[in-house]
Amino acid sequence: MTRVLIVSVCLSLWLGAGVASAANGLPKQWLDKAAATQWLAAHPGGASFASRNGNIQGGDSDAMVRLTHPDKAELTEFGAAIGEYKGTYEISDAGEITLHLEGQSPKWPVMHLFATAREAWLLRKDRKTGLLGDGDLNFGGTPFWPFKWTGKGR
Repeated sequence: MTRVLIVSVCLSLWLGAGVASAANGLPKQWLDKAAATQWLAAHPGGASFASRNGNIQGGDSDAMVRLTHPDKAELTEFGAAIGEYKGTYEISDAGEITLHLEGQSPKWPVMHLFATAREAWLLRKDRKTGLLGDGDLNFGGTPFWPFKWTGKGR
């Protein structure tokens, strides 16, 4: 039992370090409403963010969030079947991004946008990574965090 706990802790630290280093160079604070709105407006074709588990890109437990200025959102899940959800998003004054996907419950977790001119990430407000059983999404049963900007609209 102790061995499992030690391995779990080490793996959590290692995976957490991977997420932190992947986002290296990003601002320590997420963008507020004005900055997030400006960043998204600078991508008139929309901004796509992908989350991948690294096995078969676009084919297994992966997801894509696409935000189109001013308020359209799409979520695509890849897995045993492709699930597509459309809706809207809103950005609070504090920079909290909330998706409202048609016909979907539970609600998608609140996110923050961390971005520079070269790289951007959507991270959950509660910073759960979805790794090691801390995900709470029921969209196909697999948590998909974090989401990295793909650098293109689709």
